[in-house]
Amino acid sequence: ILVKETRQATQSMLFSTIFLLFIAFSWLVLVLGTLALRDSLETRATAEVFFGWNFAMLSFAIFVVVPFGCFRSLLAERELHTYDLLRITALTPRQIVRGKLSTSVLQIVVYYSAIAPFIAFTSFLQGFDVAWISWVLVMSFLWSVALCVGALAAGVATRHNQWQSANM
Repeated sequence: ILVKETRQATQSMLFSTIFLLFIAFSWLVLVLGTLALRDSLETRATAEVFFGWNFAMLSFAIFVVVPFGCFRSLLAERELHTYDLLRITALTPRQIVRGKLSTSVLQIVVYYSAIAPFIAFTSFLQGFDVAWISWVLVMSFLWSVALCVGALAAGVATRHNQWQSANM
C-alpha cells in the first residue's frame, strides 16, 4: 500500500504543482527578502521574518494539502471501485490505513526536506532561536500527522456524496 500510494501521490498533478510552487515561493521569499532587508540583515533580528514566511508556506502544505490528499485517497478507492479489491486481499484494514497514513507522513517529510535549506539560511541571520524553531517544527509535524489521521477517519466515515462535500 505504501509504495502504491506514494507512487500515485507523487505522480499526481496536485503534488507536483504544489511542490514546485512551494519551492518557487520559498526561493522568492529568500531572494526578495534578502534584497528588501539588505541594509538591516546584520543589525536587526530578521530571522523571524524569514522563518515566518517559510513556515507559512510549509503550514499550507502540511496542514491543508497533505491531509486533503489523505482524505481524497480513501474516497478515490471507493470512486474507482478499488476498495473492494483491497478488502479481498490478505491485507487487514489496519494495514491499509497504516499504508495510507505512511504515505501522508512521507509527503510531510518531503515538504520538510524541501524547506530545510531555507530554514538553514534563516539560522545564519540575527534573532534565530534554535530551541523555539525546533519546537515549532516538531509540533507542526505532530499536528499534521494528527490532521491526516482525522482526514482518514473522515474519509472512512463518508459514504454519500453530500457528506464528502461537507467533510472536505
